Amino acid sequence: MSFPPSIAERALLECGRYCCLCHKFRGFKMELHHIVPKEKGGEDTYENCIPLCLDCHAEVRAYDSKHPKGRKYSPSELRAHRDRWYNMVKKGALVSRETSDGSSTFLPTRKEYNDMVIETIESKPRVFRAILVGPHFLHPQWLIDRRQKIEPRKSFRAALRTYLVESSHDRTRDIRLILRNSEPYPERLKRLLKQHEVYDLIQDMLRNLYSIFFEERPSTISFCCMDPGHYHGVVISEKSCFVYLRETSISRIDGGYELKDPSHVKMEADRFDMTFDANFRGLDEETNILENYIASHKQLI
Repeated sequence: MSFPPSIAERALLECGRYCCLCHKFRGFKMELHHIVPKEKGGEDTYENCIPLCLDCHAEVRAYDSKHPKGRKYSPSELRAHRDRWYNMVKKGALVSRETSDGSSTFLPTRKEYNDMVIETIESKPRVFRAILVGPHFLHPQWLIDRRQKIEPRKSFRAALRTYLVESSHDRTRDIRLILRNSEPYPERLKRLLKQHEVYDLIQDMLRNLYSIFFEERPSTISFCCMDPGHYHGVVISEKSCFVYLRETSISRIDGGYELKDPSHVKMEADRFDMTFDANFRGLDEETNILENYIASHKQLI
């Protein structure tokens, strides 16, 4: 598979790790096929790839090689199969399904993904890693309640904050957060607030920041304010890693899957820690950056 890693990750997320031809869930046993073969001018682009299971890929490639067991698909047919399957995944038209060896579970809707992540948080994992779009775990209860009325489902924010408050001085827990304090967060915040509430929100968030990280020293939670770019892992515990389905880096999560194979969980945790260690500037400096970021929301007035 010669496609760049970012293209491979995006394609495998969008198909839910199901084959776009036979529609069987294959987990990590997937390959990317060039819709237009490279020898005919096809490029290593997202538009020119279709995720296939090993069996279907072998049959399609066999036809390309004039093998009698091969199956013929024109480029337009392959694109149609791919686009139709991607749309099914996005609409949540599939049933959650585990691989035969239990190494991963596909979570086709945002609700199923959200509920499984919350279940993991409520189990109070000893090891926890998460990438968050903004410091929403610092939101006051009145804002969480307002969001609940708009989206009546279990609150990831509330579950995360409860876990962090309980864990902040528990020496048996190892918690790291990467905060993507980028454009989507204030835009989403603006839709929830009235202008006269912005000042109260800032003060409440700063109070929550101090209570979680500085009520007693030292806190067992570390956070880093940076944008890791294209990075699919969002929540990692010692037992599982959750990967989301998302069309772009700023669009909403539309489902995902849970990886449970210990080798894959360790790989994602090591990848997270490598990124964190390369960007962490010390808790005092990260706190100063976060304080300034929270205070900057007065521009929403």
